[in-house]
Amino acid sequence: MILPTKHLKLNDSLVAGGSVILSNLTHSQTISSLWDKVRKTPDVDNYKRFTLILSFLYMIGAIDYSDNMIRRGGKHDS
Repeated sequence: MILPTKHLKLNDSLVAGGSVILSNLTHSQTISSLWDKVRKTPDVDNYKRFTLILSFLYMIGAIDYSDNMIRRGGKHDS
């Protein structure tokens, strides 16, 4: 489910959804504003999958969440 395999298409992997989220996360924003940006992309598709992708990205340090704002990991922009 995390990586594509012989039986799992790239679009169905969390890595593909993660790339969509990271490309739309150009500055600090709320989770709901990020959801509004990516909700119609096939790699994200629904809110349950969106939260799974966010959890995955957080676990690998690609994103950070504090003060009700989500941002790319290691960067704290204004």
